[in-house]
Parts: sequence; structure tokens; C-alpha cells
Amino acid sequence: MADRTKRSTKQKSSGHVLAGILGACLGALVCLLLTYLVGLVYVAGAVLFLLFSPVFIMAGYRLCRGWKNKVFAYGMTGLTAVVTAILLPFIIDASYYGSEQLLWNMSSRDLQRNLEISLLCGVISLISFWRFERILRGYLIAPHQRARYEAGKYAGGMMYNMCPQQIPMKEIPKRFYVGGKLEVEGEQLRTIPSLAKSKTFSVDEVAGVVLGGCTGSNVLYDSEYQVLAKFAWSMANSEVLFWYLQRHQVPFDNLPAHLQCNHIEPKQ
Repeated sequence: MADRTKRSTKQKSSGHVLAGILGACLGALVCLLLTYLVGLVYVAGAVLFLLFSPVFIMAGYRLCRGWKNKVFAYGMTGLTAVVTAILLPFIIDASYYGSEQLLWNMSSRDLQRNLEISLLCGVISLISFWRFERILRGYLIAPHQRARYEAGKYAGGMMYNMCPQQIPMKEIPKRFYVGGKLEVEGEQLRTIPSLAKSKTFSVDEVAGVVLGGCTGSNVLYDSEYQVLAKFAWSMANSEVLFWYLQRHQVPFDNLPAHLQCNHIEPKQ
């Protein structure tokens, strides 16, 4: 049986400051460019980019592997989002009226009106940034906290994740499904996602399980703390999976005390 206590010693890259700045700026540039192009066809559609400009910026920061420092990452992407939002009204004017009219507006008394609109857009972008900040939070999370972070999210397709007061001993079939999200056959497990590609792994790769709260999920992770699969107690055959993992001596990081008295003979 695999040694489940062994953890990966590989050092994960913490990203780079310049890469973060470049990524945020590239995300802003893409957003402004798309705003201009959409504005040439449909001005009202271009306004929607105001709400999603932080998404482009945070995605750029992630793709370019920016520095995984919370203060710097939030400060850099937040500032870039505000500046981008302030520029968006001028970009929309340029796409609708043309560059000559834009220059006229910037040199006339309409400039004050445009600046007021831009400042309002900056405030809206901060609200939007707060709404989508989980994109950045997921990137900044430390590797050893990844499984616990994912346990706070729902596994999909279930109503709740209430931990049962007791789990009766169940016979473990050779093959079974857990809520239509996970297939178990022998020592092989396979995820069954709705859209993404399925993932196949052996039970020996499972280093542990983190149990989530009532609105979260239970996460199976490997020795590098990468998420392998999720399930919820409300899913069909979740109790069978519990005993299956117990038989293979997979540790549960935060198993409640009232379930720790359960015992099953480990598989030889």
C-alpha cells in the first residue's frame, strides 16, 4: 500500500511581480480592444464590458503567473480595473463617434461630464471586482490549503452536505457510482463531470479527504494537495464510498468524533 504520509517536497512557483503587472495590463488591453470592436457594431453591448473588466484583468494576472502575494495581487488588479473602467467611456465614444469627435469632447466642456461618468464607472468596477474576486483568491491560495478551499465549494448536483450522525457498515461492491459524479471500480476511481474531461486515478493516489461544511463538499486530494474528486453526503452511495476509503486506509483530515469509533478491517 502506498505511503500516504509522504508529501511532495517540490517547490511551487510563487510567481513574479513583473509577470503580474504584464498580465493585468494585457487583460485590460484585451478588454479595451473588445470594447472598441463591439462598440463599432452595438454600443449597448460594449457597456457590458464595464461589468466584466475585472474578470479580464484577473484572468491575465493568473495566466501570466503573477506574484502570489495577496496585497500586491489585489492592489495591482484592483487599480488596473479602476483605470480600465475610467477609460472605457472614452473608448466607447471613440467607437461610436470616431476619434475626431472624441478629441473634441475631451477639449470641450463635455470633458467634465465624461470625467464624472468615468469616475462612476470606476466605482462600478470596484463593485464588480468584489463580486468576481474569487477568481484571484483561487489563484493565490497556498498549495497545502487547496483541498480545504475547494471543500468550501459545492460538489455539484446535490442539495446539502450534512455529515450523518452514524454510518452503518455497508457491503462494498466491486463497482459502484457516487451520485453520478464518481465511478469506483476495484482500485480505480473516475470522475464523471458534466463538461470537463473525466479524470481517472487509483485509490493509492488519494492522500486524504477533507470534509466540507453543510454547503460545501468533501474533497479527495493527492500527495501534492491537488484535488482529485469531490462528493457530498447527500449523494447516493456516499456511505459506501466512506467505507471503501476506510478499507484502503485513506485518512480523513477532520472526521467528526462520533464517526471515529467506526472501524473496518483494512484491505490486505
